Amino acid sequence: MQVGNTTKGATMPRVLPWVLSAGMIGVLAAGAHCQSRAAQDAFYTIDTPKVTLAPGAEGRVRIRFVAREGYHWNEEFPARLEVTEAPGLEVSKTRYTSASGDFRVESGVGVLEVPVQVAPGGPPSRVVRARADFSVCNDKECRIFKGVRLEVPVDVR
Repeated sequence: MQVGNTTKGATMPRVLPWVLSAGMIGVLAAGAHCQSRAAQDAFYTIDTPKVTLAPGAEGRVRIRFVAREGYHWNEEFPARLEVTEAPGLEVSKTRYTSASGDFRVESGVGVLEVPVQVAPGGPPSRVVRARADFSVCNDKECRIFKGVRLEVPVDVR
């Protein structure tokens, strides 16, 4: 049995608690980690173009959450991204949220830019690692993804 909540024309299905089996509770609690990469790719891709910066330079890594055809970035979901590692790079903050205006939408695509500065020394290839929570919707449902890991390559030249 499903009951839907409608927000901006998108139905967000929810399963009533008394119909959840023990196995289903385990799957829902694990979130996106239980979904195969192919299942996630059916709904979105994350575009993380390589950034090239000079030693000591400041720049931005750009992360684009691209919903597959028929879906769009869910502006009403409390999206967030946490930078978990950035060896050899300095980041001014590690937590970004839609509530604080860090994300923006460009033609149905969620976009986040993270300012970085290249720390002195270190290898020529570096990476920003992060985890994100976000949602994509179509006109009937919204899909929520939590703890999605991503990497943005940074070349230093």
